[in-house]
Amino acid sequence: MIVTGTVKHLKESLDFEIELDEQDISIDTMPISQSSSLIINAVNRKYETNFPHSSKLNPVRIKQQN
Repeated sequence: MIVTGTVKHLKESLDFEIELDEQDISIDTMPISQSSSLIINAVNRKYETNFPHSSKLNPVRIKQQN
């Protein structure tokens, strides 16, 4: 799946587009804290940043790949 959005922490923010190797990250399959951690970890890897897991993700858009 492709996830796009903005990650914010204090005065820093970053618009991102990442690919997650997950079938579903909705609240039905995992806690929000877990899906947020997956997204933030992927953002930090791709963009070589160091956003903490307490960062805000808003907005987040998910596009399923075929």
